[in-house]
Amino acid sequence: MPGQFYRGDATVIKVEAINWVRNNEFGIPFSKADKIEGFLSLPESNYIENTSRKTFHNRWGFLNMIIFSLPEYAEKKIFNNDEGYALEIINKKSILLHNLLNLILSIFIVYYSYKISRLYTSKPFVSFVFVLLVIYTGYIWHYLRVQSYEIIHLVFFLGFYYYFIQFLRCLLLNKNSFNSKYFILFNTILVFLCLSKSFYFILYPLVVITCCWSLITEHSGDFSVLLKYKKILIMLCLPAIASLTVFLLCSSWYYDRYFIGHGSHDPLNLSNIWSIQYIPARLYDYLISQNYSLFVHIPILMLAIPSVHNFIYSYRYEAIFILLLFIFLISFFSVFYSVGEWCYGPRFFLFSAIILCLPAILSLETIMLKISQTKYLLLAIFISICSIYFINLQHNINQRPFFTRYHLEQFIAQAGIPISNDIKYYLETRNHAHISKNLNDFINTGKDNQLTYLLFRDADLENKIKLKTFFRKYFDEMLPANYF
Repeated sequence: MPGQFYRGDATVIKVEAINWVRNNEFGIPFSKADKIEGFLSLPESNYIENTSRKTFHNRWGFLNMIIFSLPEYAEKKIFNNDEGYALEIINKKSILLHNLLNLILSIFIVYYSYKISRLYTSKPFVSFVFVLLVIYTGYIWHYLRVQSYEIIHLVFFLGFYYYFIQFLRCLLLNKNSFNSKYFILFNTILVFLCLSKSFYFILYPLVVITCCWSLITEHSGDFSVLLKYKKILIMLCLPAIASLTVFLLCSSWYYDRYFIGHGSHDPLNLSNIWSIQYIPARLYDYLISQNYSLFVHIPILMLAIPSVHNFIYSYRYEAIFILLLFIFLISFFSVFYSVGEWCYGPRFFLFSAIILCLPAILSLETIMLKISQTKYLLLAIFISICSIYFINLQHNINQRPFFTRYHLEQFIAQAGIPISNDIKYYLETRNHAHISKNLNDFINTGKDNQLTYLLFRDADLENKIKLKTFFRKYFDEMLPANYF
């Protein structure tokens, strides 16, 4: 468990949640603006003003705030805590209870990941290996520890996907029936998902398109079949209308306005937050770069690629949904000015990471079935070695405080070492997990690596020994192990 609370968006939500539980105030009153003035420096970047109620509310919605308030409510009940309002309220008890909330959410993530994987294999061991690899070899492990809303969205999305696919399969198996159980379940979870972030409304058209495409394909491309199933299609559209209505009413009540978004504030004073000029840079980031590539942060994707064709052939209707989702995500975020800096990896894709890896299940199953053949045995050994390597990298980045890579440059400069172009290039281009590994190796064992070479290469032998001794202690104090 991390010993620190995640800064940034999560802290903004947490402060409002704490104020609600401890002071019984839904929203932070204007009279307490001085308590959160640091968050108000950029208008509407953290808090939105409700001028009717004269309160501030976090811009990430009331549902995230309510979920963030659960650990605070438990703290108040268990420890009889009555500290009142203060920004230093995120104490050890609060962090511990929020970590326990993350643990519960992590269990749901493992549960749904396993249940989803069993839709594509009859072998429990394959599902076990898939869940192990998809979570612990990539950046999902990091976000299971981070006290942010990403883990909440991941739980909701996995639940939505599992019940939607069950509904779709029932629909195609018996086209004259309508499975109300799965329909209610996936739509209920989708409402919560949309209330936690309006971005997820895009899933409604993807659901309708997938169902229409599946029905047309099942009837040899006859588009007129949609008229036959118009009642089902209307039933698919109604939850979207109801969800949007609920969202708008909640937004009006919470913010005193219907819509907020990146259009209502300009965090970097950019004239174009959305522009096609960002496409080359974003495609490089998400496909190639060390710090934001999907393949670097979800290594099992490389195992999924060889089985994409088989997955489409065997599960073409589910593949339609996944492909449509990926095409939308890569297109949408390729014209956005940011890749989510300061956060670890391509966080905008985190909610979809496990679903994008599903073809890897077929690869794992094939290897398991043919493990007696030498080439598949060697392949299994190679995958095991690579997995251990990637798990070790994720362990290293989890060992140090959140945002270590960004603080490292600041601490090096504070210690009096000039930030050369080589050091700057290293910090900007090397993968954050590799930087953390170099830092951990140096702090724990004094081992020389690329980081120490760049820091001490101009020092003579005697001074180098003194500098290494000083910096091992200095880094360990400034960037202590992030364990509870």
